[in-house]
Amino acid sequence: MTVDAIVDTGFDGFLSLPTNLVEQLNLDFVGRRKSAVFGGEIVMFDIYLAAVEFAGEGRGVVAFAADNPPLIGMSLLYGLQMTMETVDGGELIITRLPHEPIGEAG
Repeated sequence: MTVDAIVDTGFDGFLSLPTNLVEQLNLDFVGRRKSAVFGGEIVMFDIYLAAVEFAGEGRGVVAFAADNPPLIGMSLLYGLQMTMETVDGGELIITRLPHEPIGEAG
């Protein structure tokens, strides 16, 4: 399934998905985790294992279930270069940095 997501540079996790999408994908529940959200509030999230294809590579990641649009966090972007046009409708290009490992949940 292809899912559009928002890049959130303030999110240090891998991926956040809406709860209904987590249920639809039947992801494996692995526990709960506290995390800071916008504004500094600490919130408890259910976390799940997910397999994603991102930047041309498949990998396993930890996904937060949250009632917001899908978010890509900085852990998923580790080892990649992100170039964006900062205008409405601007292009976002994500490429792998040479000789850098990419993020992996473990």
